[in-house]
Amino acid sequence: MRELNEDQKKYLEECLELQEKFCREHNYPNFVPASGFCWKCGEPIYFPEESETTGKPWHYHKKNAENELFTGCHNCGWSYCD
Repeated sequence: MRELNEDQKKYLEECLELQEKFCREHNYPNFVPASGFCWKCGEPIYFPEESETTGKPWHYHKKNAENELFTGCHNCGWSYCD
C-alpha cells in the first residue's frame, strides 16, 4: 500500500464520505473498500489531482466521489461488482 501524508489521508477520508453520501442519496450499493485502498493493487482509490505526477497511476478525484458510482479500480482495472 502507498504511504499517504496527512493531507492525502484527509482527502481520501473526505472522498470516502462523499461516495457514501452519493450512494445513500441514489440508493446505490457502495463498492468502495472501507480502507480506501484497492484490494488488488493496494493503490488509494481517491488521490488529489494536484498530488499526481507523470507516471503515477490514475485515481478517482473528489468530483468523481460526489457525482459517480465507483465500481472498480481505475489503476489496475479490478471490478468490485462482478
